[in-house]
Amino acid sequence: MAVSDFDLPQLSEFPELVLTSLMENGLVRREMEGYDHGRLQEIVDEADQLNDGQRVIYDQIVESIDGPELGKKLFF
Repeated sequence: MAVSDFDLPQLSEFPELVLTSLMENGLVRREMEGYDHGRLQEIVDEADQLNDGQRVIYDQIVESIDGPELGKKLFF
């Protein structure tokens, strides 16, 4: 028998709970807060300068991040 055999709610149904739990984890919180948001915006602003191959990869990454499957993503 597996957990999936039971009619239990999925974590993806509670994205706020997952985010709160992650932010309470010091390692995850430092990782999420440790980026220079100004530099990240510069990268987004420069996206129109990508070549075709870079654009395909960039679009796939952004689509994965912004996609509808909440709670089913893990990026390294």
